[in-house]
Amino acid sequence: MRKSMKKGIPIIGFSGRIFAGKGLHILLPALARMKYRAQLLVAGEGPKLPEARAMADKLGIADRVTWAGRINPRRMADLYSSMDIFAAPTIDRPADMPDWREQSPRAHIEAMLSGLPIVASDGGENAWTIGSAGIVVRQGDSRVLAKALDRLCASPSLRKKLG
Repeated sequence: MRKSMKKGIPIIGFSGRIFAGKGLHILLPALARMKYRAQLLVAGEGPKLPEARAMADKLGIADRVTWAGRINPRRMADLYSSMDIFAAPTIDRPADMPDWREQSPRAHIEAMLSGLPIVASDGGENAWTIGSAGIVVRQGDSRVLAKALDRLCASPSLRKKLG
């Protein structure tokens, strides 16, 4: 049984190296746009972490974001068990790594093995990797990302079906 739903507030999870390609700069504005007041759990470190923290402050959502830092791989199952939804808003060829493209990230597999539905961008191999275990949205668009996250927050049955 999941422990993440505190007072009906869904926990959206994000895990990965924090650089532009992983799309945290897309996820934070999506969180601010959502109709549901979800929480965001961010696991990871990277060169864009200070910018991400500043963005959360600027958007007025800093109180809804938990920065977990780098997590020991043996503890990732515990982290995933505290989430209701996993978000992977990656973008292809970001400015800070122009040759980078998401392949088949371990985080997607771990999230699926943990029974989490995934909202991922159509960047890289995301659609192929998650298959029917989530919702795929256009990369770089925080509005469509927010709508997909709201859809999952509104429907525990859809979360269960996709997870």
